[in-house]
Amino acid sequence: MSYNNTKVEKYQGVLPKNKFYKFTKMVKQNHVIDVTRMTYEPKCLVKRLKGKSYVNIKTGEVKEYMPKKEGIQFRNIRSLKKIFRDLRQLITTNFQGGENETFLTLTYEGAKQHNDPKQILKDLDIFNKRLRRAIPDVGYIHIVEPHASGNLHVHSLIKHEKNTKISMTYEDIYKLWGHGYVTVEDLNNVDNIGAYFIAYFSNMEIADEDLHKYPGDIKEKDGKKFIKGARLDYYPDYMQIYRSSRNLKKPEKIIDLPDEYTKTYEITYKLTNTDDCGNTSEDYIKKEQHKAEKKRGNGS
Repeated sequence: MSYNNTKVEKYQGVLPKNKFYKFTKMVKQNHVIDVTRMTYEPKCLVKRLKGKSYVNIKTGEVKEYMPKKEGIQFRNIRSLKKIFRDLRQLITTNFQGGENETFLTLTYEGAKQHNDPKQILKDLDIFNKRLRRAIPDVGYIHIVEPHASGNLHVHSLIKHEKNTKISMTYEDIYKLWGHGYVTVEDLNNVDNIGAYFIAYFSNMEIADEDLHKYPGDIKEKDGKKFIKGARLDYYPDYMQIYRSSRNLKKPEKIIDLPDEYTKTYEITYKLTNTDDCGNTSEDYIKKEQHKAEKKRGNGS
């Protein structure tokens, strides 16, 4: 995998003797902390201009963030992964599987199905107004998801901010949405809700009759077969992937790792950088996840 002039690959073993971690970033989301350690200190080398343009501070070159050219993905997979990382952290910060939380799927029925991102956001605006009238203290995250056909539907995480149990029925949600079928599910059996849903939104389930098209790429979990990250290819360019209410908490940047958190995950990447003259240098990034015991109850 390569990002411009940087080759990225998984790395096992200890760091070379001339390398050490210079920069550490920790982001706390309730009972989960993401830790990123780097052998370099990241610096912003670009400055945003009006519209979709930016200037490289070092070279003075002006470019577009997502150049519109026929036949390419305007928003690359790297930027999508960053969006989903931020979304995962926002979900984990605000949703813990309490009785004041629920998970909705909002679909379009029959001839109402479409692939217009602008229309689905208009429909969500109307749904939000109705939802706030029904639950004045509601917090929500709406995530738009495409089918392989291009048709769009919505997944919604909603919570009562005063820790009151949500008592809305299927019929209530069906009337609020007004465009087709809905499902209503609780989140009590999900441990890390952010990680669970990002996998749900980005991975593509594959039917048995299509397995021959993807040799060696198939993962299996709970009896279902899927390709990791495959759904990212179906997101329309420039589409706003999710919307959230303003009353949600933001992930918290911290300096020290609390004692009650235990490391549950670790992976290291090696970055081989090549400059315009063909010179190469190496850096390393280690990503960790630490967890504390999840607090049960009505939510965060």
